[in-house]
Amino acid sequence: MEHEETTNGAEKTELSNRSIPDILPILPLRNAVIYPFLSMPVAVSRPESMKLIEETLSGQKLFGVVTQKSTEVEDPRIDEMYEVGTVVKLLKMIRTPEGEMYVLVQGVSSMKTLSFIQERSYYIATIATLQDDEEQNANDKELLATVKNLKDLF
Repeated sequence: MEHEETTNGAEKTELSNRSIPDILPILPLRNAVIYPFLSMPVAVSRPESMKLIEETLSGQKLFGVVTQKSTEVEDPRIDEMYEVGTVVKLLKMIRTPEGEMYVLVQGVSSMKTLSFIQERSYYIATIATLQDDEEQNANDKELLATVKNLKDLF
């Protein structure tokens, strides 16, 4: 029998960049990239990563994911991970009787790791959210005026 935990449906609301903390746990991923707004299942096998998930589940349910530069490395060091990744929200966690863990996460925002402040157990880093091109464009008044004028022509 498997053990399953989920977040409350009311907690699945969209987050703004203002509500994302500057310090987050960081989960290195092998052979995977998660983008903002994409939901994706992830197998978690490292004991450190399992601890990160367990602590995240009982807290804010947000953490950062970055891709490892090499899939051959079992426990990546800071220089073996890309700096840019995604802030994700933990939606669901399933633990099998064999001790395996699977999580469903949804990308919230692009991020960049600025500095790592903890390297034991699992990584914790200060991060900066990165503004998506669509967000940047939505804030550009000149661009919005040009788009409006073009729409009026047709």
